Amino acid sequence: MKKVIIGAALLSTVIVFAQEKDTIKSNDIEEVVVSGKYYKKYVEKEGSSSMRLDEALIKIPQNISIITNRALEDQQVTTLSDGVLRNVAGAQRLEHWGDMYTRVNMRGSRAAAFMNGVNVTSNWGPLSEDMSFVDHIEFIKGPSGFLMSNGEPSGIYNIVTKKPTGQSLNGTARVTLGSFNMYRGEADIDTKITDKVAFRLNLMAQNKNSFRDYEFNDRYIINPSLKVKLSDKTTLTAEYIYQKAKMSEVGSAYVFSFEGYKAKPVGYTVTDPSIDPTKVDNNTVNINLQHKFNDNWKLTSQLTYVNEYTMGSDIWPSNFEGGYMIRRVNYWEADNTMKFGQVFLNGSVKTGSVSHKILAGLDLGSKKYMADWSQGYNLDKFNANGDASDTNT
Repeated sequence: MKKVIIGAALLSTVIVFAQEKDTIKSNDIEEVVVSGKYYKKYVEKEGSSSMRLDEALIKIPQNISIITNRALEDQQVTTLSDGVLRNVAGAQRLEHWGDMYTRVNMRGSRAAAFMNGVNVTSNWGPLSEDMSFVDHIEFIKGPSGFLMSNGEPSGIYNIVTKKPTGQSLNGTARVTLGSFNMYRGEADIDTKITDKVAFRLNLMAQNKNSFRDYEFNDRYIINPSLKVKLSDKTTLTAEYIYQKAKMSEVGSAYVFSFEGYKAKPVGYTVTDPSIDPTKVDNNTVNINLQHKFNDNWKLTSQLTYVNEYTMGSDIWPSNFEGGYMIRRVNYWEADNTMKFGQVFLNGSVKTGSVSHKILAGLDLGSKKYMADWSQGYNLDKFNANGDASDTNT
């Protein structure tokens, strides 16, 4: 009797479900818009003019990511090597030589480094850009990077610097205090001198030590820029960027030990306080001229000059004697000079109902890098500072 009751219950359930399935109907709903008040400050809808596309990002098929200035400020990012890449999927930094320069890898190889649309990629540079003069950073992934005419198949990243906005007097100042004796001050002054002339000045000074002994990184930035409206259709923008860095020798981040991986404490270092600091002076000049023929055609030309001079040292193990690591200091001097000239034309035409976007241009550049690492000497193993040379400590 129990079996008959259970069977009837199951049959009843199946019949009920079948009846519900027959009554299901589809309904169309109106458009649903999700809005918020916070995301807008982190979203850039258009790229810079140096990207040469003159189109809203949503209409561009290329894979482009833009890190806005507000995002950089809220994350308290200070240099390109300091956490910028966590905002970009698939981009990694090659950890080499600390904060002196930043190498970015995307899709298996090095991504070309651009500043305001010119390729400043170099052997050991350029100096990691300080965020005090950066407006935003554009990442273009994959072969789409070739839209800049001399990119890389892995992609590019383009540093876009701050320019005068033409608004009335506007200024900001910021003081940052952090761990390991970090003291940093920034100032940004943006003003309109006349209806046709605007000026902007960015200043920064920083002193910072490290969680590793004897490491430090001091930086200074001066960045004036001038924007002149020559006519209703022609605009000239000129800027100068001076970056000065004074830091501990660039090999101090590397740790070598007989004991194996993770054998040394976090604060361990192989550097020595008696070693002279590494000094980098970077001078960049950029002049940009834009002329609009009409609403559909625009001509852009610019000249860029970059010179970076470095005098410093790096330290590596020379050999091991018993429990001692013999450290060798190599002095090096480098001069990096780059010159660029660009001109490109953006246009828009129609063939019936079909719209065409036209981009044509010329990109010229010259790079000269000279370096000398030929001088060096071994440190005295019996005159070590702390445990810097004793691998058994």
